[in-house]
Amino acid sequence: MGRNTNRTLKTMPAFATQPVTGLLDTLSGTQVKQPAAKQVIQAGVKRNTKTAIRQAIALIMTLALASTLSLLTACAAPNNTTASDTLNGTTAELMPKLLEKAQSHLAAGQELPKGFTEAVTTDNCELYLGLTAEQFTQYIDNATISNAAISTIPHQVVLLKCLSAADAEQVARLISAGYNSERLICVFPDQSFVQQSGSYVMMVSSSTENSEALQAGFSELAGGNVGEPQVFFTLAE
Repeated sequence: MGRNTNRTLKTMPAFATQPVTGLLDTLSGTQVKQPAAKQVIQAGVKRNTKTAIRQAIALIMTLALASTLSLLTACAAPNNTTASDTLNGTTAELMPKLLEKAQSHLAAGQELPKGFTEAVTTDNCELYLGLTAEQFTQYIDNATISNAAISTIPHQVVLLKCLSAADAEQVARLISAGYNSERLICVFPDQSFVQQSGSYVMMVSSSTENSEALQAGFSELAGGNVGEPQVFFTLAE
C-alpha cells in the first residue's frame, strides 16, 4: 500500500502537494476561504485521489459562479430616479444652490438672467404655474420662483416641494397641462419643461441654453437622482 501511494504522488500534478491556500490560488486565482472547499481539498491530498481533486475544482467553480451571479444581479437592480429624495430642505433654501450650480454649467461669458425670488402661494400659483389654489393646497408643501427682473426676458424657474413623490408626479402633469408658456405675449421661451426628483419638481421656462444648464444643475444638486425632463412647450421656428 505504501509503495502504491508513493507512485501515485509522483504522477500527480505539482499543485496536489501544495498547501491548501496555494492550491486554491492555482485553481481559481483567488483565495477561497469557505470551510467546505478546504475540507474537500484536504481530504483529496490525504487520499491522493483524482476524484477528490475534481470535486474541489467543481466546488470552487460553483462558488465563483455564485459570486459572479450575485454581482450581476446587484448591478442589474433597477435605479428608480424619482421614488426617494436625495434633496433636502425647503425650496427657498435650495433655489440659490440650484441657480449657482446651473450658472457653472453655462459657457464662459453667459449668465442666467438677473431676477427676483419669491414664494409661490395659493395667491399666485395660478399665475406662475397654472395651478388652482385647491391643487396647490392638496399637493404642495412649499414652492419658490426665480423670475427674470425684466419682463421682456422669458425666463422662469420654479422649485416645488410636494407632499410625496406620487404628488410630485401629479403636480408635474398638472403644470404641463395648465402652464401658459406664451403668457408674456410679446416674447416666448425656447422651451418649457418639468423635471422630478423624489417629492421635488423643477419647472423651467427659458432659453435652450439656460434650460440645459438648469437641468445639469438640478441633477447635480440631487446627486443624479432625477427623472428625464418632460418638455411640454417648444417654440415653433
